[in-house]
Amino acid sequence: MGRILKFSYDRPIRVLAITLLLTGLIGFFFARNLEIDVSSDSLLPRKGPLHQEYAQVQKAFGSDKIAAVYVDDGQLFTVEAVKRLAQLGQDLGALEQVRRVESLFTLNHIESREGWLEIGPLLDPIPENQDDLSSRIKQARENPLMRGNVISTKGQATLFTLYLNSEDPENVLDERERRRAEASADKTIFNEVEKVIQKYESDFDRVFQFGSPALQANLSRFLIKDQLFLLPLSGLILMLLIAITLKSIVAALIPLANAVVTSIWTAGIMALFDLPVNMLNYIIPALILIVGATEDIHVLVEYRELRKQNKDGSSAIYLTGRRIGLTLLLTALTTVLGFSATGLTEVPVMQQFGITAGIAMAARFGISLLLLPAFLSLGKSRSQASIPSPTDDSGNTSPLDRFSSLVMDKFARRPLAVSAVFFLIAMVCVFLGRNIRVSNDLISFLREDSTLYQRLSRLAFKLSGSKVVYLTLKGNEGEFKSSSKLRKVSALGARLKQIREFDSVISLADILSLVNMEMRGGEQEDFVVPASDNLIAQYLLFFHRSDLTPYITHDYSQANIIIRTSISDTTHFNELMDEIRQVLDSGKIGTFVYTLTGKSVLVSAAVDRVVGGQIYSLGGISLLLFIIVSGLFVSIRCGILAVLANLFSVAVMFGVMGLFNIPLNVGTSMIAAITLGIGIDDTLHLMVRYHRELKYLKDEHQALGRALRAEVLPVLVTSLGLAAGFVVLGASSFVPVMQFGLLGAFVLIIAVIVDLVLTPILFSKIRLITLWEILGMQLRETLRNRSPLFSGMSPWQVKKVILLSHLEDATAGAEVIREGEWGDLMYVVIDGELEVSKIIANERTVLQKLTLGDVFGEIALISKSERTADISAITDSKLLAIDWESLSKIQRFYPHLSSRLNLNLARILVLRLMQNVERFEKRQDG
Repeated sequence: MGRILKFSYDRPIRVLAITLLLTGLIGFFFARNLEIDVSSDSLLPRKGPLHQEYAQVQKAFGSDKIAAVYVDDGQLFTVEAVKRLAQLGQDLGALEQVRRVESLFTLNHIESREGWLEIGPLLDPIPENQDDLSSRIKQARENPLMRGNVISTKGQATLFTLYLNSEDPENVLDERERRRAEASADKTIFNEVEKVIQKYESDFDRVFQFGSPALQANLSRFLIKDQLFLLPLSGLILMLLIAITLKSIVAALIPLANAVVTSIWTAGIMALFDLPVNMLNYIIPALILIVGATEDIHVLVEYRELRKQNKDGSSAIYLTGRRIGLTLLLTALTTVLGFSATGLTEVPVMQQFGITAGIAMAARFGISLLLLPAFLSLGKSRSQASIPSPTDDSGNTSPLDRFSSLVMDKFARRPLAVSAVFFLIAMVCVFLGRNIRVSNDLISFLREDSTLYQRLSRLAFKLSGSKVVYLTLKGNEGEFKSSSKLRKVSALGARLKQIREFDSVISLADILSLVNMEMRGGEQEDFVVPASDNLIAQYLLFFHRSDLTPYITHDYSQANIIIRTSISDTTHFNELMDEIRQVLDSGKIGTFVYTLTGKSVLVSAAVDRVVGGQIYSLGGISLLLFIIVSGLFVSIRCGILAVLANLFSVAVMFGVMGLFNIPLNVGTSMIAAITLGIGIDDTLHLMVRYHRELKYLKDEHQALGRALRAEVLPVLVTSLGLAAGFVVLGASSFVPVMQFGLLGAFVLIIAVIVDLVLTPILFSKIRLITLWEILGMQLRETLRNRSPLFSGMSPWQVKKVILLSHLEDATAGAEVIREGEWGDLMYVVIDGELEVSKIIANERTVLQKLTLGDVFGEIALISKSERTADISAITDSKLLAIDWESLSKIQRFYPHLSSRLNLNLARILVLRLMQNVERFEKRQDG
């Protein structure tokens, strides 16, 4: 890593020129071809049984994809106003993509006059007399098929429903072409309808369109608006925070420049691999800026420390890479994994976010490696600006230093009590999290203060809701032409109408009941399906086939009940669907073979995928992080503690969501995996710094305290910067993104507490060993074969013992042990040669030579005692010093290894005892 950073630092102009040239080419040839996809299809799994059922229903009864125009006025039904309404309907029907228009001017009204049944449009022709018109409007309001569907109950609002021309769902090209065709068609119809209604805005209080094209057009506008607002704001906040904290304008500009380049590269890759901009991944440029800046800050802080030690720029950047390069690589990996894990779901919008974000974070890391050193090299005249020091100029301890002392002197000395407090908080939050509901509705993406949301709310208040459900009943050919079957359909419809959340429930049975009522004089008691099959056949002759298409197939083998509702809460909507199934499955009304489908049903049914995505992403990233940390520090315990510490933040987030009724949706379901991947970055930095300090201080408490004091500044800067950036996302026009930003900021703040309080406590009694230390240790084979302490151990186990103990150097002539001194250390000769000597008869006598693998001082290890001889180094030597605490740690963390070590130690002690007994017996015999 150090060589890569140094290469860029030494060749800044060349690196920047090549990078900017490639960036320009990528932007020109690829990035500009990005597409936007904000359709509800992105919330649906791509394939499955529900899709097949939906396609079959569309083929039989027509598509539920509609556009609609709502008109509202206090004096809506005057003669002049109705004439303008009629002209509006004609203009809408003339549009090329409109198959038919359903309104007061086209829907058939059924009325009996002088023994004759009249079926035709209610307002064709339009009455010239206001009294006649009012009478017609009254009839429309009393018509159960019109009331709430095309006219409001009070007669102050009406609706034009536009059924659009659409291709057969089964007759699609590849996914990209289908998406492009649908987006183009939606954009076209939206613009054409807007042009039409603009001519009538002055005629009525309110005229607006809604439906699929309008929703997607407005969401696209929101997306572009957010990009123009959120990205500059997040960049400004991050720049100010870095500039103030690190006291450098250059340091603040570097992350911004890296983010711009990375965003262009990411956009190019998205276009190349056909990944559209959707309602989630449009925030990735902001995330590139926010999240990517954290690693830049760690590099800048380390680089500045080395520059303050009078290192030249090239050496400082090289040593920065050597010191924290592996940690940066690992934290970048955890971040990439955290974002990528959000794509472990069948919901396309989340899949696309996970893939795009993973690519973006990987690209951000690579580009930072190249550009950051180059920028530092060009700005090296300013790069020695000071950073905040733990101690101020007056010698007083800084607040950060006092905080570190508080953690180490108060909390770390009571690990069980502090850990218990965190555990109890986590359990309370998990309990509260049981109340979390799930949402996967496109309408729920809208903020309540948005114009579109308010329009839809007004529509739901005045007329039937915009969500359509198809309940399709299946039977044999001609079955739904019989009175007995249609009466059961009518009974089913009556039962569904009792569900107050359903705004309207209409079937062929309702149409026939209305005909029957009018034929019998218009009394409400006659609103029933005729008892005669022949009479039903006669009634059906009154209608054109196209009038019945939404309700019955041509062979009368399938009947369709159309349900409209305005429920936007996905959990409640699914409960209503379950209630329908319970009614049907109970058999109380009759036995039906049925399907319950529609775009709204498919979207709501995908909540299982949202929950599943949460489980898979959180479980997947937790497992991966456990593997990384365990492998890095060669300890399963380290992996468990690191993951558990960071899962505390996730538990708190779930508690807050449950407490404040924040739903689990496509936005909030990503927070856990992403913040876990980000939050563990600071944990890794702290652990690596702790390991580095431990190599010099040999004392866990002191080393951890020093590591905490060194890391508290970059942890605070990066975490506050991240939190500030996520807060900016709280201003998004999309509710899931807003919730993602605010909750993400909250979780990151909790993660700071975890990293600076809980993590030091959990690791305060652990001696860390890194994988690269074991792999890098050159262990002489003869040491393992010669030393009785390492008998029967693998090279890996020997390295663990060495790294868990202390290595000491002894220069030639240095005394390691003096006779008469008290000691408690045992030594193993790792390299070099020593001699054991003693003053006998006023002369120094050499008793023994010690070489590779020899053990001495073992008695003092078992029981602190006086040394019985002098031991000094003949050559420069390296010794392994083992104390009782080291043995205890090995026993706690590696029980199997401890058993082998204790057995070997016992053999050494027995052998030493036998040798002493033998010497004693020889003296007795002499």
